Amino acid sequence: MQRPQVATARQTYYINAMKSSTVTIRVDAKLDRELKRLSRSLKQSKSDIARDALKRQVALLRFRKTRQVVLSEIEAKAGILSDEDIFNAVS
Repeated sequence: MQRPQVATARQTYYINAMKSSTVTIRVDAKLDRELKRLSRSLKQSKSDIARDALKRQVALLRFRKTRQVVLSEIEAKAGILSDEDIFNAVS
């Protein structure tokens, strides 16, 4: 796939044609102040900071869900249901 580009006399810049959608969230005043401070100090937009935090949270939740599924399968196959079962298996 060829990316759209804008040519200048010295350099070529590529335009990011990523599709996006808008999510609106409500935050309390304290969180908004903290987000504004971070935005200024990091020189990033509030949206960039919120997007990064949301990506991390989604990844964490996906990991936890996958972990729970895998652990459930292992417990069912090995007959391990408690910490005591694990202790007995390794002792």
